[in-house]
Amino acid sequence: MVEEIRKTNAASLREAITLYFEEEIRSGRLKPGDVLPSSRELAERLDTSFPNVHKALVPLAKAGLILRDRRKGTVVLEPRQELRSVAIYVYRENLDDMPQFQRILIDRITERLRERGIAARLLLDNGLLFGMEQLEKWVKNREVQGVIVPIGSRNAILPRKRLQALPAAVAAGDTVGLDMAGWLKTAIGAAAGAGCRRPAVITAAERYRMAGGKWRETEFFRTLHAELKHHQLECPEQLIRCIHDESQYFRAGEQMTAFGFRQCNELLALPEAERPDALLVFPDQLITGIMLSVMRNPVPVPAALKLFVHRNWEIEEPLFLPATMIGISIDECAGKLIDNLLAACHRRPVRQYRIQPEVRTAC
Repeated sequence: MVEEIRKTNAASLREAITLYFEEEIRSGRLKPGDVLPSSRELAERLDTSFPNVHKALVPLAKAGLILRDRRKGTVVLEPRQELRSVAIYVYRENLDDMPQFQRILIDRITERLRERGIAARLLLDNGLLFGMEQLEKWVKNREVQGVIVPIGSRNAILPRKRLQALPAAVAAGDTVGLDMAGWLKTAIGAAAGAGCRRPAVITAAERYRMAGGKWRETEFFRTLHAELKHHQLECPEQLIRCIHDESQYFRAGEQMTAFGFRQCNELLALPEAERPDALLVFPDQLITGIMLSVMRNPVPVPAALKLFVHRNWEIEEPLFLPATMIGISIDECAGKLIDNLLAACHRRPVRQYRIQPEVRTAC
């Protein structure tokens, strides 16, 4: 092997290592499941440095020819599975809760897949996982080679273990199409930049989650406290309004609107010294209630009150109020999901996407 690598017509030893193993894998001499010598062993046998060998194998990993595993070592993978058909797996309740964002995102994913010559099949699950059984049949019969879960279920546990067990590539998104903690970090930074010193937060994000047998604060609220401290903003507990403080099983739709309306009314009714100068609203299902509260409130709304709301671009529903919108492009969501799906063709993890939110002003 050492002599063959050195005889390879390459500009450098690193390139020679890459070309040698690529040829061995593509020719079939190295079969799926075979383990390559460790980088340290190769470095010693080739009388070169460990980083040189390590970097030589990077292009092979990116091409999906090998998988680096700390326990198993560097393993040769099966040939990349060609995606001809992809299932878009959606919980029906989510489609009812967020019809506009969901439907636009599904349409964009379908369009992007067709541009690549890949067929798309929409599968709606009623929440009892009958759709998952159908999905497993499609994958088993090789009717689909990949699965996209645009948005995880809010009221039911996403069957992550069953998705991971599928012999197909899987890419998944979260409940709103972006990293919630990232949105909050961007929103607080925007509020501080606008001169706000006492923001209030109205959110449907979970406050606590069971982890390691204990209830722990979620990343969203850990980020909230860290960013408030970083920007030296004042946000006492009475200004943090979390939907899950009222009910663990709170549903979206009309109840979300009612919650936003009620919480905004209570915040605006606070004494002037305790009243917030900004509202951070996440996600956008709460916006309707906030707008109704601001427009119908008997208490005069301070002219300086600023709204920072989550809103995905390309949703045309107007806000009717001056607000700073913080969100992401649905096109970007669709593109990232498909990129993750293609990257998952070998390793087959449930890959999630995180996109940095953007800030836009809308009146």
